[in-house]
Amino acid sequence: MAVEQLNIRPLFRATEVPCDGQAGDVLIVTPLSEKDVDPDKPGNVQVFICTRASNAETGPAIWSRLRFDGYATCKRPLPKPVKDIPELAGG
Repeated sequence: MAVEQLNIRPLFRATEVPCDGQAGDVLIVTPLSEKDVDPDKPGNVQVFICTRASNAETGPAIWSRLRFDGYATCKRPLPKPVKDIPELAGG
C-alpha cells in the first residue's frame, strides 16, 4: 500500500532536550547517529512536545515526552485503540 508519510528529521546523537523552546514545538530525539542501525526492538527515538516556553522569568523550556502504547509494522496488525483514556479536567 503506497501512502504519503510525514517525516520529521530527528535530532541525532541527542542525550538531552534544548533549554529553548516555544509552547507547541515538537522535538524528535535519538541517541543514534543518522546511519546507525537501531539494535533495540522498540527503537531509540523519543518524541517531546514543549509544554512551557523558555524565558528569563520562568527559566528553560519544559518538554513533555509522548508515551506510546503500541506499535505496528507492515507484517503486524494495528494495535487496538485505547479505550480507557480519562476525561480531561481543567486545572
